[in-house]
Amino acid sequence: MMVERTAVKSRRRADAVVVQIATDIITGQYPEGSVLPTEQDFGERFDVSRTVVREAVARLARCGLIKVRHGLGSVVLERARWHALDPELLQIRTEAGLIEDLLPDLFDIRRMVELQVAERAARNRTAGDLDILAAIMVTQRQSLGDPEAYNAADIAFHDALIGASGNHLLREVIGPISQVWRIGSVVTMRRDPEVVTYSMQGHEEIFAAMVAGDPATAREAMNRHLDRFEQRLANVLLTSTMPRSLEESEQQDRLALIGEQQR
Repeated sequence: MMVERTAVKSRRRADAVVVQIATDIITGQYPEGSVLPTEQDFGERFDVSRTVVREAVARLARCGLIKVRHGLGSVVLERARWHALDPELLQIRTEAGLIEDLLPDLFDIRRMVELQVAERAARNRTAGDLDILAAIMVTQRQSLGDPEAYNAADIAFHDALIGASGNHLLREVIGPISQVWRIGSVVTMRRDPEVVTYSMQGHEEIFAAMVAGDPATAREAMNRHLDRFEQRLANVLLTSTMPRSLEESEQQDRLALIGEQQR
């Protein structure tokens, strides 16, 4: 048990270190071509072990932000080499409030995919697909006052549309973008309760087009649905900075420990 708690604590502290170093890189405090401070320097700055720093650096390398040169230090890579759609990098950017430059392209990609999904789903859907969507919408209506539960059902609805479209590879295409969508959705719903109403309305319009087997109407309904939500989501992502400090990570550790003790 102690080993598990130590591992969780180390991971959370590494999460905080990753976000803070990545933020420094993305904002240009460590410009491309510069050599990052040593593990010892980072350890002293963040008051963490070299093991935690080493894990954080390895994760930054996997995101393409840096190149680790053993014995020579870690070098910040040019932006063209960053893995822009890497799920972890997208999460870091979103949590740090540094997603603005990517939002237009992310929304464009999602729109292109979702409109095609809605059209294909209306054309190819089966009775089983309609049953799945109808059941998800029941869950959504029951979760209107619970942002987390509603958001989970919202994700399930869009995933079911992909299933109905018949092109399951689209999940891989839209996955990283959906991650940004998910992170901002719950916060958006908490701040603007009307978002849930608009979201539910959009799903009902899309579902009606699915039942009618009308691809053109389904596409139009999806387009309206995205229009209603994207601006609100963008406002939240651009005005909310959610970097996790090491102190916040310590607090999460304490809460997790209390939860384990209560169980």
